[in-house]
Amino acid sequence: MNDLATYCVFLRHLVMPRKLVEAQTILGWAATKLNAGTYVNLMDQYGPVGYIGKYQQPRAQSTAEPNEMTEDVEIAISPGLRLDRRVGMLT
Repeated sequence: MNDLATYCVFLRHLVMPRKLVEAQTILGWAATKLNAGTYVNLMDQYGPVGYIGKYQQPRAQSTAEPNEMTEDVEIAISPGLRLDRRVGMLT
């Protein structure tokens, strides 16, 4: 079986609105603790749901802006992570 997942780690990261610092932390950790050549799939599928639990969460009421996706791409590639371009917005 010649599957990417059989011989390396494949990290999927959901791009969230206004969470670039968290993305830097997560992707930075992956580059240093896993391997700089780790494959990363950045996903832009987050959509607001209105209510989370019983309280409305205004910070969760938007989708990620296009510039946030672009910044997450830059955050991922700067330490040498490899983008998976087969799925999602990066195809």
